[in-house]
Amino acid sequence: MDGLKEDAQLAVRELQSNDILRTSTSIKDASGKISGGERTVRGPIASLACTTKGEIYEDNISRSFLIAVDESKEQTLKIIRYQNEVSAGLVDKEEQKRVTTFVQNCIRLLKPYEVINPYANKIQLPESAHKIRRLNELYQSFVKQITLLNQYQRKQDKQGRLITETEDLQTACEILFESIVLKVDELDGSLRQFFERLKSHLKDKEQEFTQREIRQMLNISKAQCSRFFNHLQEMEYITAKYSGNQRKVCYKVDYWDNYAKVRTQIKDDLMNQIAGL
Repeated sequence: MDGLKEDAQLAVRELQSNDILRTSTSIKDASGKISGGERTVRGPIASLACTTKGEIYEDNISRSFLIAVDESKEQTLKIIRYQNEVSAGLVDKEEQKRVTTFVQNCIRLLKPYEVINPYANKIQLPESAHKIRRLNELYQSFVKQITLLNQYQRKQDKQGRLITETEDLQTACEILFESIVLKVDELDGSLRQFFERLKSHLKDKEQEFTQREIRQMLNISKAQCSRFFNHLQEMEYITAKYSGNQRKVCYKVDYWDNYAKVRTQIKDDLMNQIAGL
């Protein structure tokens, strides 16, 4: 996304939302005469974008499922273990290709069906989510995709349409849960992970700290640490002040939210709604 002009982003958003893109263009005929015409590109499309400046692309983000890179120590150890196994020749690449081909062949067996969700008006997403209109549309679309994947286990109505089951709703909530939480949280994924790691290393809410202490404690670069601190200050999660020598800048957490409790409440609310069906 970084580097795309605004008119290019507008075209991408239009294709995502309407599944069709029409643009005016010049057309030259066989005699060389130039006249006005219209170029049409039809969707739907699959798009994947990566950026560290999510707040700039709010209009693009609202049309997409949000994910955040897992920067935890456990995930890092998993990646290193896999890299070491590849280097040691312990990973069977032929088996990887076989599994990939098997999944592709499974997808080829799927047939296009219209899907109806009889429970669509009985599941309410968190009202605190940003852009909840589009989030609800994304959720309903995802439920339809899961129903299509399970089409050989789903019933059809008299018109030949697939009927969504409660299992599809539960699967959608489990897979989309992190994306839903990211839509609710005003901090983006990487910033939230940093803030939670920061809080876990502090002894109490009143403890003061410096950028140097945190970047050494969390083993991150100076530029990355400084960017996170600036964002947290802008969002009024931490405050800064000078210490006694007027040169050393110390920080303190000003807003200590309970992120784990919010996650639990959202998960329990969604699962209770599904269980009530």
